Amino acid sequence: MGDQPGYVTPAGWYVDPGTGTRLRWWSGLDWTEHFAPMTEHRPEPTSRPGGEPFDGRSAGADARSDSGTDESAPPLSRRERRALEEEAAGTQALPPPVTRIAPITSYAWDREADRSESRPSAYVPMAAPEEATLYRDIPSRWSTASVWTIAFMPWIAGVTAAASLVLAWWGSAWWLQLGALALPFLLTLAAAQRDVKRLRSWRHRTVAHWAWSLLGSVAYLIARTVVLRRHAGLGSAPMWVGLANSLLVCGATVWLVGAAATNLAGFHAAMADDLGAALEPSYGVVQVECPADLEALSFACNVTDAGGVTRSVWVELNAADGSYTYSVAE
Repeated sequence: MGDQPGYVTPAGWYVDPGTGTRLRWWSGLDWTEHFAPMTEHRPEPTSRPGGEPFDGRSAGADARSDSGTDESAPPLSRRERRALEEEAAGTQALPPPVTRIAPITSYAWDREADRSESRPSAYVPMAAPEEATLYRDIPSRWSTASVWTIAFMPWIAGVTAAASLVLAWWGSAWWLQLGALALPFLLTLAAAQRDVKRLRSWRHRTVAHWAWSLLGSVAYLIARTVVLRRHAGLGSAPMWVGLANSLLVCGATVWLVGAAATNLAGFHAAMADDLGAALEPSYGVVQVECPADLEALSFACNVTDAGGVTRSVWVELNAADGSYTYSVAE
């Protein structure tokens, strides 16, 4: 309430701006829930116009005589007196109505000096528009086909490594072996670039650079997870899957190498026995020695007969069925 900037209307009873038919208590800052009927207070005269002192009893008698009746008012019952006492006790906490009755249609003070007046009574500070937009724009999508391809890349690398060994065993060209080894590396680079583009299309403002994939699939997954967790709070599943796959591939590789070494030792022993049995009709009892490491499908073995004569036996393995052929160099 106020008509001039910077002026605050003092507390008191004023016409309720909501109804206009009753009084409402203004606390000086806001309207309260205390109401009172519209009354007009007039000052009581101290004396009569003729100069005689005012007496309430004589005034009442004059009023009764003017009305033409001499009957006194009936006394109040106990119930009526109790009701009046309770009503009076309930209004003691409120200041009495005053004569400052003025139509109030709005209240305000200098909005140029104090802009907090425009806030609602239950004001809750809100974030700045740019901050609200920032939090509202945090994307929730992080899973792409490319990142899951990178997470399972250790298995692809294991398969291509086995294919490279087979190609070397068969004596294939070096560029085929190199291509088999480079395939998972190239796939990781391509998948990382595709993953970065997809994350940016989902409005991720900060993403890991695809160049992390130059250090391997696990390195890219770790960098991607760190960035996404810091800025969006999600996206760590591919990293854990990639680490688990790497451990599984390492374990499978160790087991396969051990099994291959055991089988190779048994193969050498079986092949030496077969060669000795095949050469026995021609050279008698012989002792066969083959190289421990077979680097190709063709290799030479030394055969020593009972007379101490050593001969060279050229052996060629058939990788398809595991059979072999030999020829003795005289």
